[in-house]
Amino acid sequence: MSITNDLKFSRKYRSIIGKKMHRSSVRGNGLSLNSLFYYATFFLQFVYVYIKFFSHGAFESDDLFGYGRILALSDLIILFFLALNSRQLRRIPSFVFLICLWLCWVVITCIGLFSYGADAAILSILEVIYCPLLFLFFFVALRQKPELHRTTNILFLLLLAFCLPLFFLVANYQNMFLHNSFSSLNDVYFLLLLLPWVLLYPQILWKYVGIAVIMFAVLWSMKRTALFALVFALLTYFLSERIRERKVFDWRWMAGICLFAVISLQLYSYVEVKTDGFFLSRMSSILDDRGSGRLDIYSEVIRLQSESDIYSWVLGHGHDTVRKFNTMEESEYMSAHNDWLEVLFDYGLPGFVLYCAIYFFLLYEIIHLLKRRSYLGPPMAASYALFIVISFSSHLVLYASYFAYLMAFWGSLWAFHEREIPFSVG
Repeated sequence: MSITNDLKFSRKYRSIIGKKMHRSSVRGNGLSLNSLFYYATFFLQFVYVYIKFFSHGAFESDDLFGYGRILALSDLIILFFLALNSRQLRRIPSFVFLICLWLCWVVITCIGLFSYGADAAILSILEVIYCPLLFLFFFVALRQKPELHRTTNILFLLLLAFCLPLFFLVANYQNMFLHNSFSSLNDVYFLLLLLPWVLLYPQILWKYVGIAVIMFAVLWSMKRTALFALVFALLTYFLSERIRERKVFDWRWMAGICLFAVISLQLYSYVEVKTDGFFLSRMSSILDDRGSGRLDIYSEVIRLQSESDIYSWVLGHGHDTVRKFNTMEESEYMSAHNDWLEVLFDYGLPGFVLYCAIYFFLLYEIIHLLKRRSYLGPPMAASYALFIVISFSSHLVLYASYFAYLMAFWGSLWAFHEREIPFSVG
């Protein structure tokens, strides 16, 4: 676990950030307006998450809250911020340029959705631009003011603390009043996708607390994809730490693995008792229910794609249109449950190529960070692991409320790493 190095980094982290914050406050380069945009964006993140928790079928309040309005306001604020700081988008790294291309392309593919109604098309546009805009927002904000890195990290951890009681409130409501039994909860992704921000935080105690909180929520949610993604991400993180420090084996790493195993077993036992063995039955039914019917869904999406015309292969069918074309039962609520299939169907071959390029550039950056022994490498590798697992058996790109966390994380790290601030621990 490299506790010594992490503690050393924690002291260096606070020292460097403190000095830079002091110099920034002395210069006062007219950043008060940017600070207002920064905190307004975070405030809307909290509001947006709050609304999404209570609109995911728990209280059936989509229309009551109108989360589309909050999404529109967030997009508008970010666009104003980017316009005011457009100079920061000059000479950008290749990955940032790729995100800009992705932003342009997904908007183009949504134009055809106006045939289904203006409201559906506008909401789709608001959703597809939110994640790339949030990436660009954090890239520009931290590129211009690197001392915001620690503040950003803390605010996302506060968001995790904010999501935790909401998750259990919604979970209890669904289990007690809607299903009368324990059900799987997609809302756990709000917590799970904050894991990279937890792993980025330098203080060991809070890092372990954050991991334990997310692990408990994942077990309680009964989401198999979430559990696989969590385990894969944590293993990737610990292994990346060993690679970064050029130490494949030492006693601290073994002690950390043992501690992780003990905590996992305790949490698992508690959840099993509270759910009367429902968690184990969910895990053992993977083959029986064909992955909750995913294999049948994949076959249907592949069939629909193979029957598409040339126009649809090139420009796609539009955002979230698998549910509009499929002929399976309950098709109104069905997505592809695989981002590779969803992206190809919704955004066409150009969108699929851009999506593949995102994977390539992220992997290249992780390798580069680990070679340089940067502390950013392991959290970045963990975020990549989450991206792979969830995209393969569920969906990230389709829902802005989930994918936004990873995009914000990547935007922050890309800006921070670009500054070459000496935070690598040797």
